[in-house]
Amino acid sequence: MIESVKPEILNVETSFHVEVDDTPRRIRCETRGEPPPVIRWTKKGVDGHEAAEIKSAPDSSGLSVTNGSILHFEKVRRGQEGSYSCTASNGLGETSTDFTVTLSDDESDTSAAWILAGAIVAGFLTLLVPILMVLRPRVFKVRRRHD
Repeated sequence: MIESVKPEILNVETSFHVEVDDTPRRIRCETRGEPPPVIRWTKKGVDGHEAAEIKSAPDSSGLSVTNGSILHFEKVRRGQEGSYSCTASNGLGETSTDFTVTLSDDESDTSAAWILAGAIVAGFLTLLVPILMVLRPRVFKVRRRHD
């Protein structure tokens, strides 16, 4: 005889930091229960309100659910940042876990690096110009001696 068990979500990691790019990404909602739980993914809207259930066919947001338990990002895009909820239910109960997805953009990281490099060069030139102005007469005197 099979014993009935309420659904349980087994995931330990619930926070994901990914780069915005054309690479597909997946988040798996690991569950157990008897009978096996039915899994439903939703993306939470503003202020924690659920915006919409994510279906098995990709929609305009590029999100879909595969194999019932895997949230699939076709391409990682800016609008996909946020909180996703995995809900597991069977005849004995229901439980859910939130997954947080944060994004970083290579372009913004690169822009920050260029801004920092520009600040370093500007600081160097700010120090170098006054030194060159003081040394300039000496440099020309040295050159004249060699002529």
